[in-house]
Amino acid sequence: MRRGIEIRLLIEKADDPLFLGTGIEVRHPRTPLHPALRWMWLVREVRRARAKGFSTAFVRIASFSALATILALGRRGRVYFWLSGTTLEFDKSQPRSINKLKWWARTYFPTRLVWRYCHTFVTGPEHMAAYYASHGVRREKIRVLYNDVVVRRFQGTTPNARESARAALREQLQIPEHSIVLLFVHRLSPVRRTLDYLPYALHHLRRLDLLDDTHLLIVGGGPDLPKLMDQARDGGLRRHVHSIGEQPNTEVEKLYAAADVFIQPSHAEGFPRVMLEAMASGLPVVTTDAGGSGDILGRLQQRYVVSKDDPHAFADRLAMLLTERDRWQELRAENSRRVQDFDTLKVARMYEEVLFDG
Repeated sequence: MRRGIEIRLLIEKADDPLFLGTGIEVRHPRTPLHPALRWMWLVREVRRARAKGFSTAFVRIASFSALATILALGRRGRVYFWLSGTTLEFDKSQPRSINKLKWWARTYFPTRLVWRYCHTFVTGPEHMAAYYASHGVRREKIRVLYNDVVVRRFQGTTPNARESARAALREQLQIPEHSIVLLFVHRLSPVRRTLDYLPYALHHLRRLDLLDDTHLLIVGGGPDLPKLMDQARDGGLRRHVHSIGEQPNTEVEKLYAAADVFIQPSHAEGFPRVMLEAMASGLPVVTTDAGGSGDILGRLQQRYVVSKDDPHAFADRLAMLLTERDRWQELRAENSRRVQDFDTLKVARMYEEVLFDG
């Protein structure tokens, strides 16, 4: 407990809730509940918290949970709702169908209600504040809060541990020892339009004779993953593309340690935590400017940020980075410095300022 702030953490759904903080009361259902029962459980727990003097609530992403909290706290309470992402255009552009009606009823309409009735709408990074203001959130109720990363978790990897992880990955995937590994950590879905960027970028590297010693490692799942692997096979790229599916978070720092370059080919983002993890691991980055991605990176890295609407530019900048290996150390150093702004302890102070001083 800091500054006399008492925290009660309500976890609606988790396979095995684990929280290692101190001075924080954690509550969650003892058994998995139907969504309607979870909503009722949350209303009950928020009302109990209100009766004990709690008056401020912070809800991430889940609009129905935010509506339950707004209802349970009443007019005297303050509900802060955090959301970051640029998927509205994609969802609205979908043809009329049952699925679009479900999206409107389950996502769009309840989210708009939360925008209207929450005390403060919270997003980040800075670009996202303007994005949501342009989509109907009143600018005066928007505050910026960062996502965080435990920097020491990634920067604490020793050179020996990094070399061990690098060697183990290459042996597992049969990648030649001196090959460059591009790391892509994300869910591959139509909203991100991954197939617009990949495998085109790999074909571009092949045309420039840069592919022979380059391998792409994909960490994550999603409906576009099988399509990507099929395209890689049909295009003669299969031996350069390696998919290991979704991985537990406890293993993720080993993957960053084993890679050489992090790429984020995406058309829709908000505040990509995976890029913070890559920066903390000291990886150079090539990314689109989707969402707030461009806000996160420093001056040198801006050279490798391209428009989300230009897959050709993404391929060009990736090729440029692979031919400018003498700049990698500068980029690693900048990312290692820049990511300190997103360290968990610093972001925790932002939370205090926004939630209790704002």
